Amino acid sequence: MIYVVGDLHGEFMRLETLKKHVTPDDTVVQVGDFGFYPENIRLWTDLFENYPCRILAIDGNHEDFNYISTFGEGIHNVVGNLFYIPRGTVMEIEEKLFGFLGGGESIDKAYRKENVSWWKQEQITAKDTEVIVENVNYRQLDFLIAHVPPKFTITAHFGPLNTKYWGLPDEWEDISAQRMSKVYHTIRPRNFICGHMHRSVIDGNIRILDINEVITI
Repeated sequence: MIYVVGDLHGEFMRLETLKKHVTPDDTVVQVGDFGFYPENIRLWTDLFENYPCRILAIDGNHEDFNYISTFGEGIHNVVGNLFYIPRGTVMEIEEKLFGFLGGGESIDKAYRKENVSWWKQEQITAKDTEVIVENVNYRQLDFLIAHVPPKFTITAHFGPLNTKYWGLPDEWEDISAQRMSKVYHTIRPRNFICGHMHRSVIDGNIRILDINEVITI
């Protein structure tokens, strides 16, 4: 069975709670804002060294990207059964084809400090979109796992952003969500699952997970 878990923001005990339900044949997929900060390494060792199944986590916008940059190329075994899945990865899980594309925009960056609590590398780049399209290579993805939803879904279900409240310029654009829209329309996955918005939404074949949500697929 495949479990998909919403944003964690370092609340790793949610995975400890899930632990009693999974078996070695299962896979846990996490949709970003996992909490990839080096100060969590000791905690991960305690929680994930003997975790019953593998955990596949992508990056969100709230991660230490200087730390993630030390992981190198490809899928990285962080500790125990915890794996970081880089942007653009395509792989088979239980005979289903998955694509992964982490990253997103921090709307609260005005209240954070660059390279301490937010990093420019959070943004989905044009290169990221090219890599996943190339790796999909015209195949039909059963699931595209991302952190940020496509822009059209955000607009339809969350309305315009109050840029003044968030300390953003009036002309601010969610570039990552715009690029995700392009990826979605190019790849056309059968299912799209993401997080980021901290509210559960179903929009056709697009599903946004709430921060506490766990689903099976």
